[in-house]
Amino acid sequence: MYQPYITGKRLFHGVAIAAVIFVLLAIPHGCRDPNDFKPPPDTSQHPPPPPHLNAPKNEVIYNVQSTGFTIYFSWERIDSAEIYELNFTDSLGHDTIYVVDTNRKYLILPLGSFSWRVRAGNGAWSWYTDWSDQWQFQITYYKTNFLSYPPDVSIFITDTFPYHVPLKWHSLGDRTTYVLEIYLDATFLEDHYLFDTAYNVFSVPDSGFYPWYEWRIKAFNPRWIFPETLTTSKFSFIVLRPGENLLRQALDKKWNSIIIKGKR
Repeated sequence: MYQPYITGKRLFHGVAIAAVIFVLLAIPHGCRDPNDFKPPPDTSQHPPPPPHLNAPKNEVIYNVQSTGFTIYFSWERIDSAEIYELNFTDSLGHDTIYVVDTNRKYLILPLGSFSWRVRAGNGAWSWYTDWSDQWQFQITYYKTNFLSYPPDVSIFITDTFPYHVPLKWHSLGDRTTYVLEIYLDATFLEDHYLFDTAYNVFSVPDSGFYPWYEWRIKAFNPRWIFPETLTTSKFSFIVLRPGENLLRQALDKKWNSIIIKGKR
């Protein structure tokens, strides 16, 4: 039987022709966009919304009696978060980031004004969450005895009644409510609610006798959280006529040696 003889040269030409035909068939008609060949999309997840801050509340004021006060920070827990970054700024402008693996942190802080914010992170996210809102707080020291005038156990001398005694104290900032309490011979007499002021006048009538009065201030502020209320001790005063025999008795009882003369 006759069999065709294929030489090596003919074999080479056949293979070459087949390769060309394969390449031509593989080439698409028209040009493709290079972006069609980009790698598959990133598998990183978008981060969730930032955590909500819990404590300390925004604009609160801690009234402390010593330095080195401990502040506890807490914020909303993000279920998939691996770490949190607490960005803390002190009253000198020093900016610090604390990395924690829980949704709370405590710091021992001095007196001053501070701000803070938090964000969460996870290795599976494309980036951290956005920063939370930035909250502020203060650590301060208010003296509990902030009365200023008249000094304790003062004596007023006057022959004109009713006599108006000015009562003054140191302001404890805005949004503060003051309750002025008046006592007559150690018994509660009356009170007055005063807002954002540190002054009041008390009228002493001519009662025919000379009682001694006491007064004090209770202060409230919605931003105070430690403590919520400040109460002063009581200051005393007495109002006498000139030459009154009770003047010597008052001095003998170690009342204030400062005698404040009233209107003559």
